[in-house]
Amino acid sequence: MQQFRLEKFEYSARGAYVTAHFIDADTGEEIPGKDEVFIQQLPGTTVDLSQYLNIDGYQLKATNVATAKGYVSGNTVRVLEGKQGITYAFHKIRQNELYNATPKVPTVYTLQGEAATDVANVNNFVTVDPVDSSTPAVTGHRISWVTPISTSASGAQSALARVTYSDNSTTDVTINYTVYPKVETKTNNGVKGQFYAFKAVPGSDRTVGGSYANNIGGYSNLYINSSDLPSGTTFSYEYRLNNNPSATLSKQAGSPEFSSVWHTTGTNPVSHRTTYTVRATYPNGRFGTVSSSNAALTK
Repeated sequence: MQQFRLEKFEYSARGAYVTAHFIDADTGEEIPGKDEVFIQQLPGTTVDLSQYLNIDGYQLKATNVATAKGYVSGNTVRVLEGKQGITYAFHKIRQNELYNATPKVPTVYTLQGEAATDVANVNNFVTVDPVDSSTPAVTGHRISWVTPISTSASGAQSALARVTYSDNSTTDVTINYTVYPKVETKTNNGVKGQFYAFKAVPGSDRTVGGSYANNIGGYSNLYINSSDLPSGTTFSYEYRLNNNPSATLSKQAGSPEFSSVWHTTGTNPVSHRTTYTVRATYPNGRFGTVSSSNAALTK
């Protein structure tokens, strides 16, 4: 805000009058369309200047009325011989003072590597409301990213949005977000996502040679990064045994161990080459708590 100085009063021996001058407190310039008020009365007459102080779009910030020679109280001045010049300084109210721009939710959730269009759309994450109920809903504004949401790395992060109003005043809004790690397969023998086992003797977990049919182990966290996923995440397996397109699509939910779907041990072990699809369901939707209008994030 530019500083300004309220002018000293002028006093003249000729006549008896009061002038009121209106300036912009931020620029020091006269307020456009607000002319100086000139009041000439008999000495001893009191005048109330309050009626001149309602300027649409402006807020009174300072005045030197209290130091006028004829000051009475408030904005009332007694006319004296000579001139009393009074200055009122107003702040022009900007739209960023009339509206609150806030994040729509405390935390937004997304997935590592996600490129969803709704994540790129900044309008999904900022709410603009009037400060006062008498102020109409905002119009003519735009919202843009200063620093957009990035899904390249997992963890808690923040983005920055900017609301630009029709008068070019602005408000910056911090958008807190959490990037969940995506579900991924692990690497075995230098190859990612490929694992090998042998067919076991029916009813056992060993081959005819006596060694374990699967020397990796049956826990899912040996095959996927389930231990790295946030608490509350569940996952499922989908597959067609031996990649046979005519086979029934098998689905097993509830975060099962991989041994329950590998088909190489148990009462009816088989030799096969099968591609498994792992689907993770995360504990939050895009805007937090899962609901009918805020589905859980999945990958």
